[in-house]
Amino acid sequence: MQASILKPDYPPVVNSIVTRIVAFITLLLAAGYLFSGSAWVLAYMLFEFLIRYLYGPRFSPVARLGIQIASHSGLAPRMVAGQPKRFAQAIGTAFALTALVLHTGGLPDFAILAMLVLSLFAALEAGIGFCAACLLFGFMIRLGWVQPESCEACSNLAFQQPNHNSASNI
Repeated sequence: MQASILKPDYPPVVNSIVTRIVAFITLLLAAGYLFSGSAWVLAYMLFEFLIRYLYGPRFSPVARLGIQIASHSGLAPRMVAGQPKRFAQAIGTAFALTALVLHTGGLPDFAILAMLVLSLFAALEAGIGFCAACLLFGFMIRLGWVQPESCEACSNLAFQQPNHNSASNI
Protein backbone atom coordinates (compact mmCIF):
# COMPACT_ATOMS: atom_id res chain seq x y z
CA MET A 1 0.00 0.00 0.00
CA GLN A 2 1.43 3.37 -1.06
CA ALA A 3 1.84 6.06 1.61
CA SER A 4 -0.38 9.08 1.18
CA ILE A 5 1.18 11.99 -0.66
CA LEU A 6 -0.41 14.26 1.96
CA LYS A 7 1.33 12.56 4.87
CA PRO A 8 3.40 15.25 6.65
CA ASP A 9 7.09 14.75 5.98
CA TYR A 10 10.14 16.99 6.24
CA PRO A 11 13.51 16.20 4.68
CA PRO A 12 16.29 15.23 7.13
CA VAL A 13 18.68 17.60 5.34
CA VAL A 14 18.05 20.79 3.39
CA ASN A 15 20.11 23.06 1.16
CA SER A 16 21.01 26.19 3.12
CA ILE A 17 21.30 28.14 -0.14
CA VAL A 18 17.61 27.44 -0.73
CA THR A 19 16.67 28.35 2.85
CA ARG A 20 18.44 31.69 2.48
CA ILE A 21 16.58 32.40 -0.77
CA VAL A 22 13.27 31.44 0.88
CA ALA A 23 14.13 33.74 3.80
CA PHE A 24 14.72 36.59 1.34
CA ILE A 25 11.36 35.96 -0.34
CA THR A 26 9.76 35.85 3.12
CA LEU A 27 11.36 39.22 3.82
CA LEU A 28 9.83 40.56 0.60
CA LEU A 29 6.40 39.22 1.60
CA ALA A 30 6.69 40.80 5.05
CA ALA A 31 7.65 44.10 3.40
CA GLY A 32 4.61 43.69 1.16
CA TYR A 33 2.42 43.50 4.24
CA LEU A 34 4.16 46.42 5.93
CA PHE A 35 3.61 48.63 2.87
CA SER A 36 0.11 47.43 1.94
CA GLY A 37 -1.46 46.50 5.26
CA SER A 38 -3.23 43.65 3.48
CA ALA A 39 -4.41 40.71 5.56
CA TRP A 40 -4.18 38.61 2.38
CA VAL A 41 -0.38 38.89 2.50
CA LEU A 42 -0.42 37.62 6.08
CA ALA A 43 -2.77 34.79 5.10
CA TYR A 44 -0.42 33.76 2.30
CA MET A 45 2.58 33.91 4.64
CA LEU A 46 0.71 31.71 7.12
CA PHE A 47 -0.06 29.23 4.34
CA GLU A 48 3.60 29.20 3.24
CA PHE A 49 5.04 28.66 6.71
CA LEU A 50 2.48 25.99 7.59
CA ILE A 51 2.90 24.09 4.33
CA ARG A 52 6.71 24.18 4.67
CA TYR A 53 6.47 23.05 8.30
CA LEU A 54 4.28 20.09 7.38
CA TYR A 55 5.73 19.05 4.03
CA GLY A 56 9.04 20.82 3.51
CA PRO A 57 9.40 22.25 0.02
CA ARG A 58 7.08 19.74 -1.64
CA PHE A 59 3.94 21.93 -1.88
CA SER A 60 5.36 25.39 -1.17
CA PRO A 61 5.46 27.73 -4.18
CA VAL A 62 8.07 29.90 -2.44
CA ALA A 63 10.30 26.91 -1.64
CA ARG A 64 9.92 25.54 -5.18
CA LEU A 65 10.94 28.97 -6.52
CA GLY A 66 13.90 28.99 -4.13
CA ILE A 67 14.99 25.57 -5.39
CA GLN A 68 14.82 26.78 -9.00
CA ILE A 69 16.80 29.95 -8.25
CA ALA A 70 19.43 27.98 -6.31
CA SER A 71 19.77 25.39 -9.07
CA HIS A 72 20.48 28.13 -11.62
CA SER A 73 22.78 30.14 -9.34
CA GLY A 74 25.88 28.06 -9.98
CA LEU A 75 26.45 27.74 -6.22
CA ALA A 76 27.18 24.31 -4.78
CA PRO A 77 24.49 23.05 -2.39
CA ARG A 78 25.31 23.36 1.33
CA MET A 79 23.35 20.67 3.10
CA VAL A 80 22.37 21.25 6.74
CA ALA A 81 20.14 19.45 9.22
CA GLY A 82 16.45 19.72 8.37
CA GLN A 83 14.84 19.50 11.82
CA PRO A 84 16.17 22.86 13.08
CA LYS A 85 14.90 24.47 9.86
CA ARG A 86 11.54 22.78 10.43
CA PHE A 87 11.48 24.28 13.93
CA ALA A 88 12.13 27.66 12.29
CA GLN A 89 9.10 27.06 10.04
CA ALA A 90 6.99 26.36 13.15
CA ILE A 91 8.10 29.64 14.70
CA GLY A 92 7.36 31.45 11.43
CA THR A 93 3.91 29.85 11.43
CA ALA A 94 3.31 31.17 14.95
CA PHE A 95 4.42 34.69 13.99
CA ALA A 96 2.31 34.74 10.82
CA LEU A 97 -0.74 33.40 12.67
CA THR A 98 -0.25 35.93 15.46
CA ALA A 99 0.06 38.79 12.98
CA LEU A 100 -3.03 37.66 11.07
CA VAL A 101 -5.12 37.34 14.25
CA LEU A 102 -3.92 40.73 15.49
CA HIS A 103 -4.58 42.39 12.14
CA THR A 104 -8.07 40.95 11.71
CA GLY A 105 -8.79 41.59 15.40
CA GLY A 106 -8.33 45.31 14.94
CA LEU A 107 -4.78 45.56 16.29
CA PRO A 108 -2.76 46.25 13.14
CA ASP A 109 0.03 48.05 15.04
CA PHE A 110 0.78 44.84 16.93
CA ALA A 111 0.59 42.85 13.70
CA ILE A 112 3.18 45.23 12.24
CA LEU A 113 5.39 44.62 15.29
CA ALA A 114 5.13 40.84 14.78
CA MET A 115 6.08 41.27 11.11
CA LEU A 116 9.03 43.51 12.01
CA VAL A 117 10.37 40.83 14.37
CA LEU A 118 9.84 38.13 11.74
CA SER A 119 11.55 40.40 9.18
CA LEU A 120 14.59 40.80 11.41
CA PHE A 121 15.09 37.05 11.67
CA ALA A 122 14.37 36.48 7.97
CA ALA A 123 16.96 39.17 7.14
CA LEU A 124 19.55 37.47 9.35
CA GLU A 125 18.96 34.14 7.61
CA ALA A 126 18.91 35.64 4.13
CA GLY A 127 21.84 37.99 4.65
CA ILE A 128 24.36 36.07 6.72
CA GLY A 129 22.87 32.59 7.04
CA PHE A 130 22.13 32.96 10.76
CA CYS A 131 19.12 30.89 11.85
CA ALA A 132 18.10 31.97 15.36
CA ALA A 133 15.52 29.18 15.61
CA CYS A 134 18.23 26.65 14.71
CA LEU A 135 20.39 28.00 17.54
CA LEU A 136 17.42 27.70 19.90
CA PHE A 137 16.80 24.14 18.65
CA GLY A 138 20.40 23.24 19.55
CA PHE A 139 19.95 24.67 23.05
CA MET A 140 16.74 22.67 23.42
CA ILE A 141 18.65 19.47 22.57
CA ARG A 142 21.38 20.33 25.10
CA LEU A 143 18.75 21.04 27.78
CA GLY A 144 17.06 17.69 27.07
CA TRP A 145 13.82 19.29 25.86
CA VAL A 146 14.32 17.70 22.44
CA GLN A 147 15.66 14.17 22.02
CA PRO A 148 18.96 14.12 20.09
CA GLU A 149 17.58 11.19 18.05
CA SER A 150 14.99 13.56 16.55
CA CYS A 151 17.78 15.11 14.51
CA GLU A 152 20.45 12.66 13.45
CA ALA A 153 22.22 15.27 11.31
CA CYS A 154 22.41 17.64 14.30
CA SER A 155 24.78 15.30 16.12
CA ASN A 156 27.33 15.51 13.32
CA LEU A 157 28.95 18.87 14.08
CA ALA A 158 31.14 18.80 10.97
CA PHE A 159 27.98 18.44 8.91
CA GLN A 160 26.59 21.77 10.14
CA GLN A 161 29.71 23.91 10.27
CA PRO A 162 29.71 26.62 7.61
CA ASN A 163 32.54 26.48 5.13
CA HIS A 164 33.72 30.09 5.14
CA ASN A 165 36.20 29.41 2.35
CA SER A 166 33.56 28.16 -0.06
CA ALA A 167 32.08 30.21 -2.87
CA SER A 168 28.74 28.65 -1.95
CA ASN A 169 28.64 30.62 1.29
CA ILE A 170 26.63 33.61 0.10
